Amino acid sequence: MLDNLLSRLGMAQTARRLGGAGATAEATWPYAFPISDGVALISDPRAFAHDEGAYDAQYANDADRPEVGRGAAALARDMGGDLDGPALEVGAGTGLLSVGLVAGGVYPSVVLTDPSPRFVEITRRKIARAGLDGPAVRYAVLRAEDLGRLPAGALSLVVLRSVLHHVLDVERFVAEAARSLRPGGILTFQEPCAEGNVLMGALAPFVPMVLEQEGRPLSPRHQAQLQLFIDTMRFYARRDVDKAAAEDKHLFRPDELMQLGRRFGLEVEFLPNTVFEDCVHGVPPRRRPASFVTFFRDYLRYCMSFDTELVDAFAECFAPHCAMVEELSQTGDGPAMHGVFVCRRRR
Repeated sequence: MLDNLLSRLGMAQTARRLGGAGATAEATWPYAFPISDGVALISDPRAFAHDEGAYDAQYANDADRPEVGRGAAALARDMGGDLDGPALEVGAGTGLLSVGLVAGGVYPSVVLTDPSPRFVEITRRKIARAGLDGPAVRYAVLRAEDLGRLPAGALSLVVLRSVLHHVLDVERFVAEAARSLRPGGILTFQEPCAEGNVLMGALAPFVPMVLEQEGRPLSPRHQAQLQLFIDTMRFYARRDVDKAAAEDKHLFRPDELMQLGRRFGLEVEFLPNTVFEDCVHGVPPRRRPASFVTFFRDYLRYCMSFDTELVDAFAECFAPHCAMVEELSQTGDGPAMHGVFVCRRRR
């Protein structure tokens, strides 16, 4: 406690020296909180539900590639966002987006945050390994639910990748994010959409029938896994159940998020079936090719951790029965499985 207090006082004094009496909120706000080993403690720490050290392996992440974060920053820039204030990443995890966000150099400073101190440390090491650490990069333990602790009008960018569906009160988060933005600042996030995920859940009950016809009946264990997937899609889509204790909570409808953004002074655009790395070289077209089959298969493999035998059986035997949805997806006319939302605060 004494070390934290001394560190906090020292950082606050440094901020005052750098900013003088007229130091702005965006220049000093991280130092208004206790500091531990260079990390601002904005929220009480909360560990991830699973082993943080195994996260990259589970999702086959290459967190050292910069395209994800570079794409997010380029998208905010190309959509006319304010670039003069700090960028804040909420839920940095293992730094998949963080490295490119810092490397892009679009913003004068970047604050990388996560509820888990272990994730913050993993991200910090990757930033250092990329040769990007410096005074313009700051770190904080922050839960999305505590965004309201930040000063109003301090940020040019609030960015999340696959984080918002973990937040119970989405309306409150969007309101607090809008409050934290400078005029022209951008809140952007990449999230799963209800349309494609509900379709996966609706098709899944037919998988055992098809595999049985192909001479590859499911084992009781695989049947239980598939039922878990169906139940999971149903749970995510429903709005009338208590999701407070769940790690993943929501699927999103673009029209609802657009209405929500407008309520808090944000102009919202939706890029269906787009990920941040698609935006490195400019804003992609709203109607773009995608693959429903690949999305379905990868969800079973990475998000549900189905074993290779079941995933291969799905790809070989069931995927051909998704031909119409796949054809429409390939021409950009299929369901929105996920997408990027860009919410700009009115100037």
